[in-house]
Amino acid sequence: MATPVQPVKADKKKAYVPPQVRSERILVPDLFTPSCIIDPETGAC
Repeated sequence: MATPVQPVKADKKKAYVPPQVRSERILVPDLFTPSCIIDPETGAC
């Protein structure tokens, strides 16, 4: 039972990626803006 629980934790860590992006938002709020999400590479906000 402990084996299947381990992979589940890995999935939960992926779900915690959004909060990590928040930290990057402070560094690059222009690239991580909801409007720039459409074209962050082109920067077409």
